[in-house]
Amino acid sequence: MLGFGFPDDSFEMNIALNPHVMGIDAGSTDNGPHNLGGGIVEAARSTTADDLRRILTASRSRRIPVVIGSAGTSGSDSGVEWMLDIAHEIARECGWSLRIATVRSELHKDYVKRKLRAGKIRSLGPEEPLSVQTIEETTHIVGLMGVEQIVDALDLEPDLVIAGRSCDAAIFASLAIREGYPKGLAWHMGQILECGAMCSEADHGAAEPMTGIIREDHFTVGSPKRSTVCSPSSVAAQSFYEESDPARLNLPGGHVWMGNSRFEQAQDGWVNISGSEWRESDRYEVLIEGATQRGYRSITIAGARDPYFISSIDLILDAVHETTARRFSDDFDLDFVVYGRDGVMGHLEPTPIPAHEVGLLIRVVAGSQTLADTIIAFVRSSIDHFKYPGIKATAANLAYPLAPGTLSCGPVYEFSVHHLMTLDSPDECFEVDVGSYS
Repeated sequence: MLGFGFPDDSFEMNIALNPHVMGIDAGSTDNGPHNLGGGIVEAARSTTADDLRRILTASRSRRIPVVIGSAGTSGSDSGVEWMLDIAHEIARECGWSLRIATVRSELHKDYVKRKLRAGKIRSLGPEEPLSVQTIEETTHIVGLMGVEQIVDALDLEPDLVIAGRSCDAAIFASLAIREGYPKGLAWHMGQILECGAMCSEADHGAAEPMTGIIREDHFTVGSPKRSTVCSPSSVAAQSFYEESDPARLNLPGGHVWMGNSRFEQAQDGWVNISGSEWRESDRYEVLIEGATQRGYRSITIAGARDPYFISSIDLILDAVHETTARRFSDDFDLDFVVYGRDGVMGHLEPTPIPAHEVGLLIRVVAGSQTLADTIIAFVRSSIDHFKYPGIKATAANLAYPLAPGTLSCGPVYEFSVHHLMTLDSPDECFEVDVGSYS
């Protein structure tokens, strides 16, 4: 993840193999919809610039193109511009002339509405069918590009490709497909590489660089760092990372069938993979993502240890919820999460036996930040002074680890668009451009 750092020693070891392309992911939806909804970047500008400077310094000396995917966390146009500005700043500081290709993936609402009316947008499964109203309410909508768009950018012979929202595997598969290697192997290799050393037996995590070497009938993944050892099982596990079907990797324009894939141990902790097949679809579909603001959030975090309080916690929280609803006529959402009882699984928890102490997360979403702050302060005070059976004091029922007790979290977003859109051609909605920066 660009901006989260990577070890110097393993980076240098992998660069010494003289790769033909370097790729790095810069975005994700793992943290929720706020990055896309609010155009919020997850990594600090300073750490992102530090990582990119190290990468470009190594790539320029060896004339290796660099591909960044999902720029600015969400891959929105503002994220691409943010990354482009950092690259321009580095070029000025270092006295470089950088040829930079950009691939923008943010979609205009009118374009999405036309696609919807043409019957070219469908639900993935549990999502409701997309509506014009939902499109209008959504702040940003992006499409996840495949390899074709990054190949178009690489054709411009850039030093750096800054791509908007993209399939993680496409970052690493694009050059191999451009050079004519089998799509099934190239896409599968990208799926393995996109999370760094998570495909290994080591505990380095995703920050550790890895290398893929593709040939006509197989590819090999691993690292020259001896402590980063891959095994057939560790690589196979990464193959169906985030996939609902362990044998099928769904992608724009088709899927990789891994039912016949073979994973064989090679020398020095590397693994050979063969048999992965690309199966073309009868239509070219891309996933589109969008987020909508639903209000403003405030939270309170507290702890309780009084056994009488814990035994009556449902009585207390239900009563406070009712009191709050009577006090405030505005639309708002209030909920409680009780950690130590069922905070992780909620009503699905099979053993909801309270511990000797519990943690309480109180969440309010309202139409303004001021209202959310006011409501949660009321809730907190109501719980503090609630007279439950067995109470020994009239206050101090909760212990607060932070001051102030109310934390204003700002705008709240939810994913409103998570659908498949059919394109007439792969480059239909992605804008590729190139420029020189110094």
